[in-house]
Order: sequence, then structure tokens, then C-alpha cells
Amino acid sequence: VMVTPDAERSMSTFLAARAALADARQRDEAVRRYVRQAIAADRPDLAAQVHRVADDHTRGYDIHSYETDGSDRLIEVKTMGDDRDEMRFYTSQRQLELAHSGVNHFYYLVRR
Repeated sequence: VMVTPDAERSMSTFLAARAALADARQRDEAVRRYVRQAIAADRPDLAAQVHRVADDHTRGYDIHSYETDGSDRLIEVKTMGDDRDEMRFYTSQRQLELAHSGVNHFYYLVRR
């Protein structure tokens, strides 16, 4: 079986995208655990309800959490590069809309 250069590039792109998705899920899960732990002492009932919603890209956030008063806390997890002098990340139009809408929307920045 002969593999063409185009097929090899396609497979390489696919594998890189799959690895990036797995990394993003791990970061989301780490933030979810952190947030659950942060509110568990005061509101274990709400801590148990914190969940990941990142697979639904129409929402504009990754983690649905809560404040101790029961109000929603919507968390977008962003990955930062290793360069400590520069803070850059991509945000979607939907994420910007949420950030400017007045809802309780937060960006959590995670270094690679």
C-alpha cells in the first residue's frame, strides 16, 4: 500500500487535532475539579452540579458552575502559551457576546 503525501498530511493534521482536543478536555476537567473543590465547603449541593458543556460550541463557555448563592457562573477555559511576557488567546464571537451581556461569565486562563 502506497501512502500519498496528501494522505500523510491529512492523517498528521487529524492526529494533531485529536491530540489538541484531548488536551482541551483535560484542561477543562482540571478546571471543573478546581471549581468544584472551591465551592464544596460552602455548597456541596452546587459543587456536585458543576459540569462540562464544552462539546456544545453554541453555548460560548466550557464549564457551567455556580456561585455560593446559587447563581450561574459560566466559565470559558483558555490555554495560554509558555511565554510569560505575552498573554494571547483566541475568543469566539459567541464568547465575546456572553462577556459583554452582563451574565456571570469568566475566563479561566491555563498555561500549557
